[in-house]
Amino acid sequence: RNKFSLSNNHIRCLAEDQDGNIWIGTSGGLNRYNRELDRFERFDASGAHGKSINNNHIRSLLVDSGNKVWIGTDNGINIYDPATKTFTYFQNYPDDTTSLANNSVHTIYEDSKKQIWAGTAHGLSLLNNAKKIFTNFYHNPARSSSLSDSHITSVYEDKSNTLWVGTLTGLNRKAGPGNMFIRYKHNDNDHQSISNDYVMDIAEDISGNLWLGTDRSLDKLNKDNGTVDRYLNHEQNENGLSGTSITKILFDNTNRLWIGTRFGGLKIYDKRMYPFINYQYDGSAANSLNHNLVSSFEEDANTNVWVATDGGGLHYFDRKSNEFTSYKDLFTNNKI
Repeated sequence: RNKFSLSNNHIRCLAEDQDGNIWIGTSGGLNRYNRELDRFERFDASGAHGKSINNNHIRSLLVDSGNKVWIGTDNGINIYDPATKTFTYFQNYPDDTTSLANNSVHTIYEDSKKQIWAGTAHGLSLLNNAKKIFTNFYHNPARSSSLSDSHITSVYEDKSNTLWVGTLTGLNRKAGPGNMFIRYKHNDNDHQSISNDYVMDIAEDISGNLWLGTDRSLDKLNKDNGTVDRYLNHEQNENGLSGTSITKILFDNTNRLWIGTRFGGLKIYDKRMYPFINYQYDGSAANSLNHNLVSSFEEDANTNVWVATDGGGLHYFDRKSNEFTSYKDLFTNNKI
């Protein structure tokens, strides 16, 4: 294997830094793709403390407003400073209630106040960066205004600076300061409720509509009245939304919605050009997706989109040619 290739084809997350590098979080370490050199640099947990990541299972990535890279792992948060080429760490300590809520960090988000939120397998953590301590939010069965679940899957702040939190069992809207949340849950008797309680991702379009990727469908939430339009799976329609489980959603700079699915490939929804455009693995096509489990997207500074798959490596989608270039753990020499 070439040491300058992608370290692992099972990718969970992507992020672009202010220098145009693409960061790739995999099940086998962290990678940085340098476009000028056309190669990957690998970071793994074998190095010294402060000089390497502390866990190779990368679950989430964020490049913050200061160009530091936040890496969510199964052993807490790692922060890479490209200026000093060093790592610092935040972890959970059971005896310290101001430490990170849990070491399995599924999502990291920076809000408009430059505050860092970390969604973990057991709790939502808000960092006080000056004091290096966290305020943690959990589900409390005795309080209906607490989070609907402590297993956090997604965090998103909308244009009106409202924080939304996706969990394994429902969507939550933060209601002002303190530990107050309003819950949105699936109701079998209400077709305008969210389609499924497992909310995998959250995004907002230019009109201010909130979109949810759930384990059953794509939902559009009316924030004023809490009702939902569901875009359910239609396997029999080749132009429909195939792949019931929506893993990732992204609005690009033209307000087109990119939809990653579990085993249904990639979908692009442009309401000006309805229906859905489908991209799936095609073994006979040289420039197709390599895998139908799409795990993450990142629109780069050139407005082209990087597509991560969980098993088929990394793809670069050129919007002019409508073709994919693939990057796997065997080095490919396709200059971008």
